[in-house]
Formats: sequence, C-alpha cells, structure tokens
Amino acid sequence: MIEINGRLGLGDEDDRYTPQKVEIQGKKTICFVSAGTDGSFFLTKDGKALACGSNEYNQLGFNTLTAGLRKRQVKVCYDIPFKIVPMLVRPLTRYNIVSISLGKTHSAAITATGKLITFGDNKYGQLGVGNLKPRSGVCEVKGLLSGLNVVKANCGDSFTVIATRDNLIYSFGHSDSGRLGLAAEIQSLSHKKKANPTPRPIFGALHRVSDLSCTNWHTIIIVERVLKSRTIKNAKVDSVRGSIGLSQVSQSDDSVFESFDDNSSKMSRGNSSDNLLGDDDDTFSEKDDISQSSNSAAPDGSTIDSSVGGPDMTGGTQLPPWLVDLGRFISIQLKKDEEMHHMFERIRQLELENKQLHLKLSDHDDKISTLQAQIALLLKRDRDV
Repeated sequence: MIEINGRLGLGDEDDRYTPQKVEIQGKKTICFVSAGTDGSFFLTKDGKALACGSNEYNQLGFNTLTAGLRKRQVKVCYDIPFKIVPMLVRPLTRYNIVSISLGKTHSAAITATGKLITFGDNKYGQLGVGNLKPRSGVCEVKGLLSGLNVVKANCGDSFTVIATRDNLIYSFGHSDSGRLGLAAEIQSLSHKKKANPTPRPIFGALHRVSDLSCTNWHTIIIVERVLKSRTIKNAKVDSVRGSIGLSQVSQSDDSVFESFDDNSSKMSRGNSSDNLLGDDDDTFSEKDDISQSSNSAAPDGSTIDSSVGGPDMTGGTQLPPWLVDLGRFISIQLKKDEEMHHMFERIRQLELENKQLHLKLSDHDDKISTLQAQIALLLKRDRDV
C-alpha cells in the first residue's frame, strides 16, 4: 500500500506491503471505515469520527472557523493540511455519525437522525448547499432534503449521490459525463455549466436502495423493486393458476420476457389439462370454459391472457403482469418528473421577474429622489424671491 500524507494512519509516510494494525486513540472500538483517494475515516460505536490523510480541501473536516470578539468581527480559519495518525474530527463531535463517505476532494456523513453533513471542496456544488461558495467548515444540507431521512450517501469525483428512507435518490455536484444520472435538460437548469449545487431526484419512489457506491466518474446502485399490494395480489393469482396446470412458467429462465413456441405451448397446456380433467367430452367442454375464463378484458376491449408467461394472440412474447404494473408506475413517475421539471422552470422565471421588478423599483426610487431634489431647489428659489 502506497503511503502519502499519512492516509494509512500508521504515524509515518512509509509504504506498506503487508496488512498493518492501526492504533486508535483511547482504544475505542471501530465499527465503520471509509477509504478515499488520499485519506481514511474511522467511526466509533459512540458515533464519533476519526480521520487521517490529506486535508487539502478540508475533506477530513478538521478545519475550524473562529470569530474574534473585537468591535470589528474577525474570522480566522485554522487549516490542518494532513494527519498521519487517526485523530478525532472535532467539528463533527456534536453529531452522532453512523455512516461516512470520503470522496476525492469532499466528504459526506449521515447522522443517527438521518441528517446529511457535507464538508470539503464545493467547486461544482458537491456539498449540496445550493451554491458554489467555498465552505470552511462542515455543512448541514437542507433545502429539498429538509424533513427527509437520509440512509445512504456516497461521494465520487466532485459529486454526491444519496438515498432516503422514502425510496428517493438524489444527486448533486459535477454533472459531466453523466455521473449524476440527470437528463440533459435538467442539467441545463443550473446557473453554471456542469455544476448542480442543489440536490435533484434521479427517479422517484420506485425502488429501495440496498446499497450504492460512487467512484471517480460513475455510480453503481443496488435497488430492490417496491411491490404494491395490487402487484402482490396478481402474483398470488398467477401462482394459483400455475399450480392447477393452467399455465406453466420455466423456473430455469429468470428473464422478465418469456418466449414460447406456439405448437409446444399448446401441446404442454393440452397435456396438463388432459392429466387433470380426463378424456371424455364433458371434460373437454369444461376445460374450454376454464380456458376462456382465464382471459380478461383490457380497458381497450382487447383480450389479455392473465397467466404469467403465457403466449399472446400473435404467438410472440408477453410481459408478466407484475412488469406491466411496474411499467404503468414508471410512466406515472416520469410524468411527475416532467411536472417537477416544469415547476423548476416556472420558479426560475418567477425569480427573474422578481429581480426585474426590484430593478424597476430601484429606478423609480432614483427618479423620485431626483424630483424631490428639484422640487426642494424650486421652493428655495421661491423663498429667496
């Protein structure tokens, strides 16, 4: 392991080629670690953060800001360039930290109450504070995240991706190369090219995030599909139909699309029906009734086979009901995202109009002041006469 700026926490800058034990101050128990490009974080059981390595951009959170008590306020920032052993990050001691991620030039931490704390470089808005101003200390991200419970956060190269308990995923920071997962038109909403300082949703409450990881210019997210009660009911009905031989789904193929040959599917369904219902004429008529009842009418009047994986009328492929239901949900969510996009546009227009009105009011105030001065001058002349 290459050692630079003490990022291994071993008290020196010598390289190590075998695993080494890191000594922790106060013999505290470490329950979580995070390694970044030039530093490392260690979380203790009591929610405190220790760090070592480079602090060039305050990505370790060591820098503190103090204000003087003189008549004229004097603010002084104490910069700590690096630490070669794990040291307590004092600006974070007022929080109970449960998770932390170290990026290239910034970091993000999650508290036990679901608050998001960011610190480090803010050149592209990767701190999520709504602007690109440099920050010398730690920041509590609010705005769109106010009232939300953050459960996952990860930092990449000048960008951040988070997930909330409400199954929402947000990203902010450097948008170049698609690392934020935002559409091009949403990226253009930012007041500075390639910078998104405000958290924006990638997609809505469709999936629960099991885990996510950001590094360099890309992100990988593990999601679990959120099932609605209607979807679960459909799955139960399909399971019952499959158990009585009305439909057969290959257990070896886990694809969401099931392809069948017409002849083979008809033969398989015919054989299963024969085995269950017998070979006499009355049985065949009963089988036909069951086959017809397994088809349901769609809203447009067409007939849809409700069995999972069954062939459609053209002999092609058919989507399983849960996927159809999911598709409807996605279309609704996309519509909501579009409405949100228009809402952001409207907000920008209103802000611009408000700014123009303020400029007009300022011009009017200047004109009024000029007229008042002229009137005062005329009155003075009249008195002199």
